[in-house]
Amino acid sequence: MAILIFDCVSVHAQNLLPNPGFEDENICTELKMACAPAGWELVYTGDSYGYVIDNDAHNGDHMTTILTHNVNKIRPLQYIEAPILCPLIKGKKYQFSMYIRYSHHYLGEIGVYFSGEHICLTPKDSGTYFNGLSYSPQILIENKKERNGLLSKQWLKEEWEYTASGSERFVIIGNFPSLEKPAKSKKREPEVVYFYIDDVSLTPEDLCCTCYYAEYLKEIYTKYKRRHSCNEELPSDSFVKVYDKIDLVPGKPIGLKNINFNTDKSDLLPSSNQMLDSIVSFLRHNENIKLEISGHTDNQAGAEYNMTLSENRANAVMTYLLLHGINGERLSAVGYGNSKPIATNDTEEGRAANRRVEIKILPE
Repeated sequence: MAILIFDCVSVHAQNLLPNPGFEDENICTELKMACAPAGWELVYTGDSYGYVIDNDAHNGDHMTTILTHNVNKIRPLQYIEAPILCPLIKGKKYQFSMYIRYSHHYLGEIGVYFSGEHICLTPKDSGTYFNGLSYSPQILIENKKERNGLLSKQWLKEEWEYTASGSERFVIIGNFPSLEKPAKSKKREPEVVYFYIDDVSLTPEDLCCTCYYAEYLKEIYTKYKRRHSCNEELPSDSFVKVYDKIDLVPGKPIGLKNINFNTDKSDLLPSSNQMLDSIVSFLRHNENIKLEISGHTDNQAGAEYNMTLSENRANAVMTYLLLHGINGERLSAVGYGNSKPIATNDTEEGRAANRRVEIKILPE
């Protein structure tokens, strides 16, 4: 499974959020209907949550809604959360955007909070403001901003530039009321106000921040089916807990696909670049990880020759990573020659399997 982490994907406008258009459904078995978008979770909802199948969606036929005002509860707490598919790189800039519709001129205080941890507010928190729990959104939609378009009829794109702190793991969208009491409006406020959201996007501005294992994580998150209420006990295979399992296990060798050399040579072939670039991406997104790179051969030559060839190939891979900005203190290279076969050397297929390069995360 871990090998798939390094499969490469297109770098064009990569979205680091799963199911951004809310098209993939989760079915609530007790309700026998769609209750939440796959890959997203209810952090807390003070009133009924709106996951909508509607022809008026921006794209497709799904969108989600957040209640921002209720005449009986002026500032309801409602939030949805999704994992960021790859950790953001500190100091790098990202574009966050979403399409919005709103049912009244009063938008509420819709904000976006980038969190370093999974957050769950329970019903006992319902009387406590989110900001009162020490969470303040890094992005807040301007309530007084002039917007073109008819209310509740036209989708409008809101977009922001965000500089990463490097600790972000989840994104939370919701109604973030301030601790200050809202000013009384002379206008007659409606009984309820809904805020509609579709096509949420978080993309790196710099191609160096592209994450080559995002699609692998996205597949895990979107295929997981559960009610997606954070008050439920999280199974061990939930998308929140899977996040912590994705990091490669220290000390476990991982064979790399498509690292290619000419016969009896240690010069990397161009066909190796995609795999090597994905390792560069992985290391940039996981700054504390140190790698051992190991070379291995079959038994078709003498032990000393094979040892030298395997060392040179491991060093060639390390050199590529160094030339692409990875700190040398995080890397080591070693050759094992033909001493650690993973298949028989009696067949061509087995010998091909034994000619390999592996990486191993070193314990901290």
